[in-house]
Amino acid sequence: MAAECEASVVRLAWSLFDEYTRQYTMPTSVHIPKPILVAVDRKARALKISRNRLIVQALEREVTAGSDWSPDFFDRLAMAEPGVEAAVEEMLKTIQRQRGSKKPVRL
Repeated sequence: MAAECEASVVRLAWSLFDEYTRQYTMPTSVHIPKPILVAVDRKARALKISRNRLIVQALEREVTAGSDWSPDFFDRLAMAEPGVEAAVEEMLKTIQRQRGSKKPVRL
């Protein structure tokens, strides 16, 4: 009886895993610096979950509730107020003029 129950649990777990991987995942590749990867592996082992699961959870947190930006933040950022572009150009020219009067730094 216990073996049948255990087998049912295993079948259910695999079916849920299959559903998750079929519906919700997309193969991708990311490049993670070694020190971060070592820390991720250590944390995943401590939580007894896979590295992939930990990374997915971290990304889910980052792109959902963790954001304090308004939905139109980037749209508003791209639309500068009138006169800002001219002020930035003037500031850049002033900085370049001031930097031009200094001797180059010896490396």
